[in-house]
Amino acid sequence: PFTLAERFFIAQPREVPKRLKVDLPQITKPIIVKKTLPVETSYLVQGYQTVNSTNTDSEALGVISEILNSNEKLSLFEVIREKNGLTYHAHADSHNSSLTGLFDIELSVKKEHIEQTKQLILDQIKKMETIKQKDLNEAKRKMLKEFKRNQQTPEFLSRIIMDCEITKSWDEYEHQKERINAVTREDVKRVTKQYLGENYVLAIIEQSN
Repeated sequence: PFTLAERFFIAQPREVPKRLKVDLPQITKPIIVKKTLPVETSYLVQGYQTVNSTNTDSEALGVISEILNSNEKLSLFEVIREKNGLTYHAHADSHNSSLTGLFDIELSVKKEHIEQTKQLILDQIKKMETIKQKDLNEAKRKMLKEFKRNQQTPEFLSRIIMDCEITKSWDEYEHQKERINAVTREDVKRVTKQYLGENYVLAIIEQSN
């Protein structure tokens, strides 16, 4: 079957190169990097080393980020902002390239609330081990809706084509819908324990006053 690039740009048949193997240093303990600057509010990003886009665990990580962003009761914004009033912005994202993966959570917070916010993040991640089926179904529905919308939006479609051609990741993209549908509660529980545990990098830009 034709790829998106062949359909839209009449690309020549592509050759899929061998995957490069990259040996990254493993994170074996929490690493905290802090820099103090004269800013109005502190900003923190908590990141976890995960998997590349060929690994089907990348879809489970995508489901987790969707829940942490949009679930009515489990989202970071609901807990950190609405219930505790600590931030105006909180976002989780799962990034996966053909070589590696990163799961990160970013938000702004007052200096005096950093420790409380860090604990709230860890608590919300822990809850992913016991999500209900309806929460999983809702997250997958939203991801599939976004997937379909991106295919119909020139801005996103052109980026998808570019990314797939550069990284030679057409196979992962063409099967992404099935991979999202295949994610189970057990997958989310296992992936949370395996990748989103106690070993992370936390970067903090802290207010100087």
